[in-house]
Amino acid sequence: MVPLLPSTDTRTQEVTMSVIARPAAAGPTTTPALLAFAPLVACVAGVVAGTALADDVHVEDIVDAIGLAGFPLVGGLLLLRGKVPVLARIFCLVGVLLGAGFLAGAYADSDLPGAPVGELLAAVTFVATIQTLLTVLPLLFPTGHLPSRRWRVVAWAVGFLYPLTAAPVLLMSGPVDDDDATSPDNPIGLGGAGDLLEALELATLLMFAVLVLTCLASLLLRLRGAQPGTRRQIGILGAGVGVLAGLFLLDSTLQGIFGDVYGILAAVVATTAVPIAAAIALLPDRD
Repeated sequence: MVPLLPSTDTRTQEVTMSVIARPAAAGPTTTPALLAFAPLVACVAGVVAGTALADDVHVEDIVDAIGLAGFPLVGGLLLLRGKVPVLARIFCLVGVLLGAGFLAGAYADSDLPGAPVGELLAAVTFVATIQTLLTVLPLLFPTGHLPSRRWRVVAWAVGFLYPLTAAPVLLMSGPVDDDDATSPDNPIGLGGAGDLLEALELATLLMFAVLVLTCLASLLLRLRGAQPGTRRQIGILGAGVGVLAGLFLLDSTLQGIFGDVYGILAAVVATTAVPIAAAIALLPDRD
C-alpha cells in the first residue's frame, strides 16, 4: 500500500533543500574600521596641528577641540554598523570640514607665511559646515533619503548653493572677516567685482534662509504618517537642536548663572548636542 504522506526522512530532506536553496537575507553593508574612522583621524589631526600652532591654549579651546571629534565619531560608528550610510558620510564630511577649518584658523592666527590664505580657507569651511548642518542633514534625516521625489528640486538647489555661497567669500576684496579689524585682506579678491559679489552675497543669504526653512519643514512632513521609530528619531534630533538653540538664546542669562564655568559649559553643549542626539537616534536598532 502506498503511503498517503511522504516519510519523515523525505519531508526533512525537502525542508532542508528548500532552506539551502533559499537566498540569504541581505544584511547592512558595513565599512572596515580603518575607512570608517579615517575622517575621525583626519579631524583629530587637524585639531592637534591647529592647537600646536596656537600661542595661547585655553580650557575652552581644548573642549572645543575634543567636541569637534563628535561628528566624525558618530559617522564612523554608523558606517561600522552599516546604518544610514548617507547620513554617516555627511557626519564624516562635517568632521573633516571642522578639522580643516580649525587648522586653517590656527594657521591664520600664526606668524607663518600665507596666513591670509589660512583665514580664507577657515571662512570657506565654516560656511560649508553650517550649510551642511542646516540644509542637508534635516533634508535627509533620518533615512538618508529624500522625503519623496518631489524634493529633488530642493536637493539640487542645496547643492547649487555651495558654490554660490563660496564665491563671495573667496573673491570679495578687502578684509576676509569684515567684523575683525585685524583680519588680513583677501589675497585673491577681485577689486572690480565688488558690487556684483555683494549682490550675489545678498541673494545667496536669502536663498540660504529659504532653503533652511524648507529643509526643516521636510522633517515636519516626515512626521505625517511616520512609524513610531521615525517619530522618535526626529524628536531626539529636535531635542538636541533645541538645546543648542536655547544655549544661544539664553546666552546672557546662563552666563550670569554659571559665571566663569559658562564658557566651558557652552563649548561642551555647542559641539556635542547635535552629534549626541544623532547617535541616540540612529545607532540603536529600531523596534
